Amino acid sequence: MNAHKVICIGCACLTVLLGVRAISVNQALGELKLQIRDTEEELEFQAMTLEQLQETEISQGSLEYIEQMAREKLGMVRENDIVFKQK
Repeated sequence: MNAHKVICIGCACLTVLLGVRAISVNQALGELKLQIRDTEEELEFQAMTLEQLQETEISQGSLEYIEQMAREKLGMVRENDIVFKQK
């Protein structure tokens, strides 16, 4: 009977330890799922940023953009433009 009690107590301890370990693993899994979600959101944001930068790069090479910058930054005008000056 003594051996039977020792085996039962050993099994109970093992069951408790496995239960605690399962809870710990489950918590770690939840944290990893949150990290994956956050990383996917960051990846999506970075992909949108890259797309916007690529569009900006393309538009900055266009003649319209160059003309707009020449007008805004350098104050340049076309030959036939009428210029109004504030007093």
